[in-house]
Amino acid sequence: MTRKLQKWTSLLLAMLLLTLSLTACGANEVMTESATGSWNGSDNKYDQSVDAEMPKEELGFESAPEAEEMANENQSDALAGRKLIYTYRAELQTLEFEKTIEELEKAVNKAGGYIERSSRSGSGAIDYGRVYERSADYTLRIPADAAGAFVEGLASIAAVTYSNQGVDDVTDYYFDSEARLNNLRVQETRLLELLAQAENMGDMITIEQALSEVRYQIESLDGTIRRLDNEIEFSTVELYIQEVFEASKLQAAPLTLGERISNRFSRSIEDIKDTCEDLIVWLIGDSLIILIWVVIIAAVVLVLRKMRIRLPKRDGLKRPGTPVDTDEEK
Repeated sequence: MTRKLQKWTSLLLAMLLLTLSLTACGANEVMTESATGSWNGSDNKYDQSVDAEMPKEELGFESAPEAEEMANENQSDALAGRKLIYTYRAELQTLEFEKTIEELEKAVNKAGGYIERSSRSGSGAIDYGRVYERSADYTLRIPADAAGAFVEGLASIAAVTYSNQGVDDVTDYYFDSEARLNNLRVQETRLLELLAQAENMGDMITIEQALSEVRYQIESLDGTIRRLDNEIEFSTVELYIQEVFEASKLQAAPLTLGERISNRFSRSIEDIKDTCEDLIVWLIGDSLIILIWVVIIAAVVLVLRKMRIRLPKRDGLKRPGTPVDTDEEK
């Protein structure tokens, strides 16, 4: 009886363990399918290409160009209502001064701008090693939407050695001026109504004085707003153009002792070369003047020598260079 009970107990335990094993396997398969794919219930087929075919936009991602374009649009929207005054400054060097000036004026006309102020100096000549380069200062007014491209295009006209850009945000000042202007116009309207209703001369004089002051402030603010509009619409570009006879050589800063010595030696050779050239130019260029001075100096020397030879003897004195008489010494 005891042996039969043990057999049945062992059989039940084996069946229980088999059941648990099958259940665990089924659970693992279900978990694997849930983690790696999706189940399409319409046709009872497992679809592994759902994630691969899903557009990135639906997953919340954007491509780099689209993100950059959106950032630029957001920046443009942020600046759309601002009142900004842009100012540009640049320095240029050119080997062809007249051609550069001509191309610059053409570029200004093409951009729709105008020259507000200009000045020139220098003769553009070399005399005995002294260089008289020409230079020009320009103050240009270029439409704000074309000013940036205009400044970038200066590199095609001459060598840009310095450039700077500044911006002045006058939004608050602009709208404050507009609000004050509107208030003053309302006051002007009320004063005109009061002036029409005035019954005595004293009231009329008082109202006219107040009206004159209000109109003066209106004209001042109106001029300020017009000036701001002009500066906002047309950016200021200040240029300094310098004529050079040799393109500037840009070299890296020397790092080692050998590089420093080599650069210094090269500069010394250039200085000696320039000095010799200046000397040759001076000797040849002023040869006639030098010859005249040589003749004058030679004539003076000859005259002095003749005068020295003809000097008479004096008592007890000898001319310099005369040999001493031995008998007289005795």
